[in-house]
Amino acid sequence: MADVLVTGAFGVFGNQVLRRLGKEGIRPGGMSRNPDISVVRDVADSIDVARGDVTSLLDLLQAIKQHKVRRIIHAANLIGEAEAKPYQGFAVGGLGTANVLEAARLMDIERLVFTSSKGAYGLITGGEHAFPKYVPVREDHIRNPEYDSIYAACKVLGENLGWAYHDKYGLEF
Repeated sequence: MADVLVTGAFGVFGNQVLRRLGKEGIRPGGMSRNPDISVVRDVADSIDVARGDVTSLLDLLQAIKQHKVRRIIHAANLIGEAEAKPYQGFAVGGLGTANVLEAARLMDIERLVFTSSKGAYGLITGGEHAFPKYVPVREDHIRNPEYDSIYAACKVLGENLGWAYHDKYGLEF
């Protein structure tokens, strides 16, 4: 039984989240349409695997119910693929995020953590947030994504949807 479901669990961000949760003593559920546990072989015994696709609301609802999930970390995204395959990038980044939010609402999820990206803020060339300091930007920093980036546009969309679900339904986001 996993208390936390990580979408995109075997990707760039997700596998690091799985490891971090394990170090915290939390047994996560890792959801992916193509689970490849080889990237987390060192912690595979402490992960519950859920095969599913964020573009399917039904897959999400089944994973939440099956693993008795109370919290979700939404790390599913297609960084490079989003630009090469824009529709697929939007399906995962836009529709997938909307599905995760709706599943969280329907299943009374306690908390949803959304892994956004510096891409949502666009190119930052000056000040403390740029070279050489790279001080992290706050969530309320002005978002100005590059207009030719499907990935960045989906991150801004995901943030806006998440806050809308927070305000309208009380979802901790």
